[in-house]
Amino acid sequence: MKTLEIQIRSLSLTEPFENSGQLSLISQLIWPRPAIVGRAGIKQLTLSKGKARLPLKPVYPRILLKEKVDGRFGLNVGITRIQRNPKAAEFLQNLLVTTLEATGGILSSTLQLPATALKQVIEAPFDQLADQLDDDSLKLVAQAGFDFDSESALDGEHTFELKLTETLRIGPEIKKGAPKERQVRNRKSQTFKKGTVVGAAVIKLSTD
Repeated sequence: MKTLEIQIRSLSLTEPFENSGQLSLISQLIWPRPAIVGRAGIKQLTLSKGKARLPLKPVYPRILLKEKVDGRFGLNVGITRIQRNPKAAEFLQNLLVTTLEATGGILSSTLQLPATALKQVIEAPFDQLADQLDDDSLKLVAQAGFDFDSESALDGEHTFELKLTETLRIGPEIKKGAPKERQVRNRKSQTFKKGTVVGAAVIKLSTD
């Protein structure tokens, strides 16, 4: 049995997530040891044009999870949608923590808590934050996973290519005050198929 430390070294997203804002990065250990189905860690990251701002020092802000592993296990890394409102991002983070506690440390890409349900139970002044969350806010929009074995060498950096969990259609973005000819050019929608690589997370594993 080993103690495994999971660190985020970098996160870089491509189209359609080359935005600025905040998202939640979820690392999930699947069957880290016998009788333990899962363990998860959540880290809220600030992005600038799709790239996470991560401090070089100190190290602890980059630590996602520490857990004992024994035998074969899986490590899954996933991200939620980018939230541009910091308060909405923090609110979503708290919901994710509650959800993970309720599900025993496992967050499925298919898990969905409708925003319409949230609005029924959330009272002012938090109802305005709920209005900014859509029905996909609690879902993992992209993820990647690897199989590992505690008996093998684990230490080192691993690149997780994040792939869309479902087909994503992005509507046209029309900026207020833009010339009509520019609005026409920007009305084209884009479709990104399920499984499309939309970024990469570099994860460092270390054991003792």
